[in-house]
This record gives sequence, C-alpha cells and structure tokens, in this order.
Amino acid sequence: MTPNHLERLVNENIASIFRFANKIWLADGLGALYLPEIHLLVVSDLHFGKGSFLKQHGHPLPTYDTIATVELIEKLLERYQPITVLCLGDSFHDVRVGERLSNAEAMAIRAMIKQVQQWIWVLGNHDPDIPAGFAGDQVSTWEYEDIVFTHEPVTDLDPASYQIMGHFHPKLTHSIKRQQMTGKCFIASMHELIMPSLGVYTGGLPVDDPVFEEVFTTSANQTVLCYQEKAFLLHLNK
Repeated sequence: MTPNHLERLVNENIASIFRFANKIWLADGLGALYLPEIHLLVVSDLHFGKGSFLKQHGHPLPTYDTIATVELIEKLLERYQPITVLCLGDSFHDVRVGERLSNAEAMAIRAMIKQVQQWIWVLGNHDPDIPAGFAGDQVSTWEYEDIVFTHEPVTDLDPASYQIMGHFHPKLTHSIKRQQMTGKCFIASMHELIMPSLGVYTGGLPVDDPVFEEVFTTSANQTVLCYQEKAFLLHLNK
C-alpha cells in the first residue's frame, strides 16, 4: 500500500481523511475505516445471514445479502491490503445462522478470512459467539494504544481514552451543491466514533436521534457521509 494509492483514493472521494484519537484514518465510502500506521481495516455490523433469517419468518426477500456483503469486503481487502481486519460485532445476524448458511456462503466467508494475516471478531449482541468453522480471534473488545474498539459503548473508560463502536447504524441526509444525499455515515465526537453498518440488509438510525446524545460525552463534531460508494467529510455545527 503506497502513499500515492491512498492519495488517489482521497482525491477521487473513494475515501476521506478522518482525524480521530490523534491519528489519521481513511473513512471509506463503502463504510469501512482504515488506519494506515498499522494496516488495520475496521468494519462493523455485517449481519451475515439476515436475509435467510427474515425469509424463515415470512419476509419475501432474496437471500443474496451474505454473498453481497462478502463482495464488499473483498473490494476493501483489494483496495487497502490490510494486515489485520477487525469486525466490530453483529457480524452474524443470529446464533443459528451457522445452520442456515449455504456451502457457497460459508466457503466465501472462509476464503475472505484467509486473505489476511489476522482476523478479529469483536462479539456483538446478535452474535455472542461466532459460528463454528470460521477462523479468527473472538474478543469482547480490542485495544490499540488508548483506543478501545467495541460493539456497544463502554461506560467505564478512562476519560482520556477513545472508543470506536458499531451497533447503532447511523445514517444522514445532507445537501451538497443542491443535491440531497442520504446514506450511512460515520459520526464522531472528541472521544467517541460510531461506525456505519456494512451489511447490505442493515437499516439505519438518523444522527439526530436522541440516542446519540446519550453515547457521546461531548457533542458530535464531524461525520463522513457514505453516498454511492463515495465519502464526504462534514463538520457539524453544534
């Protein structure tokens, strides 16, 4: 991964430079976060198997979501060539998903995991355990320096620490040059950063929902809107 390649991603709005926790990240328009200094790719809320879960409950949805989500991650792996991939919880939609995955889906997930040196599953409320047969470390949280990576907010952190989380699926509507754009987003305050969901069947929670005020210890001050696979950095006035 060369600096020229990363610069091209930013110039083409494929990713946006994002400053958080005294580090420089790339927030990708697909909804992933990349930390160049340790070649770390972070994704959240993949919800593998959500389509088959809904189908068994009578929803007339096609069950292509798992393969489609894997294809998004494959694109990110090719784009960033990370050493470590960190999944911030709810990677699998429910505890029975391992019984519903097709052979093709399971093989696609395994092949994806094999492409990187280290794969880490942060456990979430939907997946308190990872289905058998999938490699990778399973952890409740993961830390790098003073940053805690978690699925849901950790409430007893040192005030000087930072946390990056999933769970909430934030989304945003914003107008740029008279064009109204709605999409998932990253949203951050001084010490908290919430990731968007990457799973193709996941919904979203508007960033003006009161729940975000309960998560952030200071007002949210920046967001990256993901729209048509492009990334747009916005500074919030609060």
